[in-house]
Amino acid sequence: MAMFGSFLALSNVIFRRSTEVSEMENQGSWLQFVPFGFGLAATLLEGGSEDVGDLLSVSALSTLATGFLKGIVHERRPNGNLHSFPSGHTTFAVAGAAFLQERYGWTYGVPAFAVASFVAYSRVRADKHWWHDVAAGAAVAIGINTMFTEVYVGELGGGRLSLGTVLTEEMMGVAARIDF
Repeated sequence: MAMFGSFLALSNVIFRRSTEVSEMENQGSWLQFVPFGFGLAATLLEGGSEDVGDLLSVSALSTLATGFLKGIVHERRPNGNLHSFPSGHTTFAVAGAAFLQERYGWTYGVPAFAVASFVAYSRVRADKHWWHDVAAGAAVAIGINTMFTEVYVGELGGGRLSLGTVLTEEMMGVAARIDF
């Protein structure tokens, strides 16, 4: 619960109204590290060395996969620069958030995904990425976490709740799944 309270206190700083795009971009650039940092704190409080290794692994693999995709997909950013697809900032933020949700449940996952969502929004708002870039970055991180993170069981009566992104030619959204 203390971790959740820390996220809520941090959210007052993060989500204050900002009309200045450069300020929002700067906040998003720094906040990409928050879910990872809270992931490290959670592993020290709740888990152990295996958890730290898993967090480092999924973060590194997500970052490497994003770098690989940037190298082969030569999409221009909305501002004209190269290497738009997928968003590395979003990938790193969502990697930490997805780890927290998968390993420790939604008490940790909800605030971490709120921070990661702000990071994604800030990248689009600053014309650094298109929406599909941030959706792809999130999908990379969630996919790698799904493959390599041991799942938390307990909040839903022994079930598992998962969220994922949906990206097709016609729509973009979020899908939820509960396994019993």
